[in-house]
Amino acid sequence: MKGSRDRSRYSFIPASAVIFLLILYTVYHVFFGISEGASTTAAGLVENRTSLVLEGVLYRKEEVVSLNGSGALYPYLEEGELATVGMTVAIMTDSSADESLINKIKALTYELEILKESNVERIFSIVDIESLRNESDALYGTVASAIARGDVQGARRLERKLLIALNKLRIYEGEIDSFDSEIKEAEDALKLLYAELGEAVAYIRADNGGYFYTSCDGYEKKLTEELFEGITENDLRELTEQVKEKPVLQDGAAVKFVQSYVWRIAVSVGDDAELLEEGKSYEATFFDIEERKLSLLLESLKDGVAVFSCSTMPQGFEYTRYQSFRLDILTVEGYRVPSDAVVRTVDAETGEEVTGVYILEKSVVYFRKIDIIAEENGYYIVAKADKSKEDYSQYLDLGDRIISDTEGMYEGRVLNK
Repeated sequence: MKGSRDRSRYSFIPASAVIFLLILYTVYHVFFGISEGASTTAAGLVENRTSLVLEGVLYRKEEVVSLNGSGALYPYLEEGELATVGMTVAIMTDSSADESLINKIKALTYELEILKESNVERIFSIVDIESLRNESDALYGTVASAIARGDVQGARRLERKLLIALNKLRIYEGEIDSFDSEIKEAEDALKLLYAELGEAVAYIRADNGGYFYTSCDGYEKKLTEELFEGITENDLRELTEQVKEKPVLQDGAAVKFVQSYVWRIAVSVGDDAELLEEGKSYEATFFDIEERKLSLLLESLKDGVAVFSCSTMPQGFEYTRYQSFRLDILTVEGYRVPSDAVVRTVDAETGEEVTGVYILEKSVVYFRKIDIIAEENGYYIVAKADKSKEDYSQYLDLGDRIISDTEGMYEGRVLNK
């Protein structure tokens, strides 16, 4: 019995020692660990852009109208407004005319052209009527939307189509037979107004249609699509300097029609050509009246010359021949990580080197893997956690508290602030 009691007493001593050590370990981290605070920074989402600043020459498919003699030009359309084929867009008189008279001629000319386009001289069916009703409803909604968002010019362009559609419906539905009498009345009234205006030097019409401009710079006939098809890098650089030094060349052109909404810019890219990919769209930032971002399509890339095209016509954009812009080549998105926080260690299971950071979560240090995708001054951009993967929790995630000073850090260390 005595022997068994002795064995019980001695077997109890190691157990009590373990409990004492656990208490000591806890007390150490609670009291002494207070001074072991770590400086952390949250893993935030950032973008990194690789950009090129380029300069070159803008060109479009343009048709100029040159007028003989001199006089006062009175346009009927706004700059950049779309003219349909055959539309009267301006008048030139031998002297200055009364502004109110010009406005009356402008309004009556617009009304006359709509009446002529509205006249229906063919057999139509119920299907035609229903189709025209649907077209009218759609146009009405589109015009209303354009007005609501402040696009007055866009609304005016659609207004013409809407009025023609509504006028045709009057004939389709039997309300009237034709607009012949209204056309004759408008033509007679217009003759009287022209007689009051005086002798006109010229009437300007859109023979082929297009976007109407009264601002001609003299480069319209020189900067053609054919010129840029085989232009060399040296020739383009010389041309860029020319349009930069002389933005306007006077050649007597009065007005012009831009016959496509697509416009192009040819630029010299040199060795940076290897960064670009033909057929790809890039975001570009232009600085004219204001900073504006536009999407440019790289149409061709050959011998150091890149030709970009844009299929939008921004309101108020200055289509000057010389253009300088910033082109974003590559944009990557990820988490921002200070360079000093990055550590390289060996995976205990695979024996391979692993790149990562230490993070602090509820006073406990954890190691998180990272994939570096870009580097800037003093920090890295690492890939976002892919939560479709099973092991995504082993990687740095958005908002994780990254420990800046990695000295003495290891997985499982307890830090108390």
